[in-house]
Amino acid sequence: MAASADGAVGRQAVHTVARRLLPLLFVLYAVNFLDRANIGVAALAMNAELHLSATAYGTAAGIFFVGYVVFHVPAAAAWAGSAPALAGRCGHRMGLCSAATAFVTDARGLYLARFSLGLAEAGFFPGVVAYLTAWFPARERTRALALFLLAIPLATAVGLPFSGLLVEHSRLLGLSGWRAMFLIEAAPPSYSGSPHCACCRTRHTRPPG
Repeated sequence: MAASADGAVGRQAVHTVARRLLPLLFVLYAVNFLDRANIGVAALAMNAELHLSATAYGTAAGIFFVGYVVFHVPAAAAWAGSAPALAGRCGHRMGLCSAATAFVTDARGLYLARFSLGLAEAGFFPGVVAYLTAWFPARERTRALALFLLAIPLATAVGLPFSGLLVEHSRLLGLSGWRAMFLIEAAPPSYSGSPHCACCRTRHTRPPG
């Protein structure tokens, strides 16, 4: 009877953790992936406006991963024992760096914005994997990770076409479409770090043990 009760309590705890953590992490990873991929959608209009060569554009697209690799391990280590609020702050930094891309005026500014975005995103994926490992037992961990990774095809199938619509039709604050796209898509992760966002007020911040 005691073992059965313990099992029921354990299942309820996993369910509660999944309900509190997975929606936030899923949304942030979808935005995370979209922020690194939407430069491809912006390329045609952006390259023309900034007078970028193919080499300059390729450098801007690739320099993201320089920052990502440089800061990958130390950023992931910072997630040890962290809270969902840290995910929100990470998203906030992603949003700020993505929004900065809307205001670049030349190739060097674009390089800096993309490199900074790589730094901001560096620890998110390995940190989330480590965090899920701490919170979920082995039997439930694969399911949680699979749900988390569904953010990639969702961001690709839904997010990138949406980005294209923004580039073609959005004129936020008088900005050209590609600039408006970066600014609009920076808003959700930026808000995730706001004190008004519920995810930053989650009380259960540390895994058991």
